[in-house]
Amino acid sequence: DLGAHVDGFIAVVAHTIVIGSSVENKVTGRKADVALAAHYASQAALRLLKPGTE
Repeated sequence: DLGAHVDGFIAVVAHTIVIGSSVENKVTGRKADVALAAHYASQAALRLLKPGTE
């Protein structure tokens, strides 16, 4: 994770990697399901945020 707070604005970025995966050896099964679930959950949480509210 990397985060920054500049002039009241927050930016955060993170990357998830799976050790042993490659173009030829794609992530499948439960590992892929968990990664996608985390991505979808973060997208859903972002849609709930509204500027100017507490």
